[in-house]
Amino acid sequence: MYYWKQWKQPRTRRRELLALGIAPGEVHKASRSRKGYWRMSQMSLVRHALHNRWLEEQGVPEMRATWIKLHYGQLARV
Repeated sequence: MYYWKQWKQPRTRRRELLALGIAPGEVHKASRSRKGYWRMSQMSLVRHALHNRWLEEQGVPEMRATWIKLHYGQLARV
């Protein structure tokens, strides 16, 4: 959701989704949508483009691993 909100303009959303390898016909459906940020982040097209591996490459911390370390300590298996 954060990245979708950061790409405020439809032009920016289109450019970023195309750079992530989404087909131009599909990009049009998402980039011009007036739905809210959270709802769009759950759209399959956006979830396919902004997958976990890509988010990890961008430096976004994995919430599951952080939660496990906080609740079970450093010795917990992730």
